[in-house]
Amino acid sequence: MSFIFIFFVISLSTSYADNIPLNFNQSIENVAFYSGDIHSYVIDLKYGQGITVKINPKLNLGSLNLKIYSDQYHLLDGCSSVSNDETGYIEATVFKTGTYRIIVSGNDNARGIYTLTTYSAWFNVDNVNNNHTFFSKILNARYAQNGTYQAQYELTHQGNHFFRFTAKYKSDVSITVKSNLTEGYLNLYVYNSKSELLYHDEYISKSQTGSVRFTVQDYSNLFYIKVSTGDNPGSFDLYTSGTDFDIDTDDDGLNDSIEFYHESNPFKPDSDNNGISDYNELLQGFVPGIKHEFSLEKVQQADNLEAPIHLSDLNTPFHAIFNKPTVYAINMYSGQIITMTVDTFLNQGSIDVAICNNIGECKSEDYIENRGIIAFEAKNDGEHYILVSSDDSTEGHYNFILYDSWINTGADDCNRRNFYSTYQTARCAVSGNYIISKDHTECYRFDIVEDSSDISFSLIPHLYQGSIDFYIYENDGAKYFEKKYISSETTLNKTITFYHSGSFLIIIDSDDDEYGNYDFSIKGSGIGSCVYPESCENSIAIKGKIVVSVAGYENLNVKNAIIRLYGTNLKANSDDNGLFTLNIPDSYGKSYQLIVDSQGFASSSQQVMIADQDIQLETIHLALSNGSCSENELIDAAYQERKKWDIKMDNKKGLAEAIDALRVISDISK
Repeated sequence: MSFIFIFFVISLSTSYADNIPLNFNQSIENVAFYSGDIHSYVIDLKYGQGITVKINPKLNLGSLNLKIYSDQYHLLDGCSSVSNDETGYIEATVFKTGTYRIIVSGNDNARGIYTLTTYSAWFNVDNVNNNHTFFSKILNARYAQNGTYQAQYELTHQGNHFFRFTAKYKSDVSITVKSNLTEGYLNLYVYNSKSELLYHDEYISKSQTGSVRFTVQDYSNLFYIKVSTGDNPGSFDLYTSGTDFDIDTDDDGLNDSIEFYHESNPFKPDSDNNGISDYNELLQGFVPGIKHEFSLEKVQQADNLEAPIHLSDLNTPFHAIFNKPTVYAINMYSGQIITMTVDTFLNQGSIDVAICNNIGECKSEDYIENRGIIAFEAKNDGEHYILVSSDDSTEGHYNFILYDSWINTGADDCNRRNFYSTYQTARCAVSGNYIISKDHTECYRFDIVEDSSDISFSLIPHLYQGSIDFYIYENDGAKYFEKKYISSETTLNKTITFYHSGSFLIIIDSDDDEYGNYDFSIKGSGIGSCVYPESCENSIAIKGKIVVSVAGYENLNVKNAIIRLYGTNLKANSDDNGLFTLNIPDSYGKSYQLIVDSQGFASSSQQVMIADQDIQLETIHLALSNGSCSENELIDAAYQERKKWDIKMDNKKGLAEAIDALRVISDISK
């Protein structure tokens, strides 16, 4: 879709212009404004869409205000007192499909003209970079490409230039900016997918180079770059390495970066298997990664205990539009424990959630504006109720999941639960690498079966910034051990004596702005066994081999590749022979996306259907990704390295070792 500016003049002789329709990527020029005027524009937006609106006044007197409201007249964003030759911006991501109002008003007898321009957010399904030349807000970030960019202050907000990029887990990313400004300096900032600052390099003046380098430490994949040039003239050179091309891997009409933003599966055209492609779901204002969505009509009918929405699936996400009140019902048995998580996406307000039994005993959390967590234990058999309510000001949507507890009869870590942030949902303490969760708290359980047992613990964080805390609690809640502020420089290596047997809980905690992963190890002969996926009695093994052909050599083994199942916490690494085994709980008939990532190679993915026996995959062939050495460079490196091991070049000495050395020296994994 090409970017179309629509130019026309609106002359107003009255004090109010009502509901002038707007579209995305539209410019209305030279709108006359008189003292006392109020101009109202309307635009239809769908759930999850983003919009930026810019106003440029040319005034003889006063200043202008620009605001955007929802269809229930809730203020989403605004800017005030935009004077002559200044630029004002508003932006919003909306969480309810409807008609939104953009209001222009004046101050101090404002008189003159203005130009109003709308921009579609980069993650809207019908938007591409070529639609416009405005990239000064994070909603309008262009995909990062190496090149020279003009520092056009008049087209940007405070000289800000936003870019976005994706990168694989454990990729080494480098971002370099060279200043070609004729005066002043520029600043470089890198943000995560939640727009939280990770790294920066500031005060980069003419001919100087600034850089940021880091290793991707989680599966968020999406990052932003901001280059701030202020009002300084000139240009800057941007170069990135270790990043991915912005491609549409699953060919569903959505580039991977858009799928990462919306948390859909970039390797699967229909992420939730509901028969509607991810593209069409977003186009209609639905959520592509959640199969069970409740419409406004559905929740309006479930406004009392006599007509609830019945739920049967645990560990499964649900999505609903907010309507006051909504009642859900689930059958539980006496002693059963569930943990409910609620994530809100609201234009305005908050929601209240309560879980109640059939005699009116409830656990609740009120005023949930972002995320809420409720643990509930049933005291009797029968139908239990979940009530979602709020005041009249709340508008938007919410997601919720009911998680099974390891304490429940017949439950264990084999149930594909992917939430471990409470005691009731703690996973078995097993050595491994773990990603910090969105709740920034992970709980692990273990038993000591012998008195006076010496247990060794190791914790090595890999964070973008900050530190994490480590706690051990006894079963009665008494604290047994703690160490705080553990970072990559101050790792935990501790042997602790447990003088009595019993059950214990480990809590690994981090602040809300700390992201990454950590290597955790627990060892000792006095530890009891507990069930986790790799030891599930009915687990299925997915086995395979990973190779690459490069520089004339065929089928070289790829070691330390990361193999994972999309949407789960299950993963494995390939060994020195390129072999891997990934154990998963028995999920007969379930289909998963198996993804292979390795530094320097393009991701490989394939659909895997779980049967009633182990699965042997065909050999997986990886291809070099962007930023790897060229074929000629690899061939020359192979020749030079082989001569070190095989001087006569007769293939009689050390060829296998030479190839292995080649993999390091040619640096193909960077």
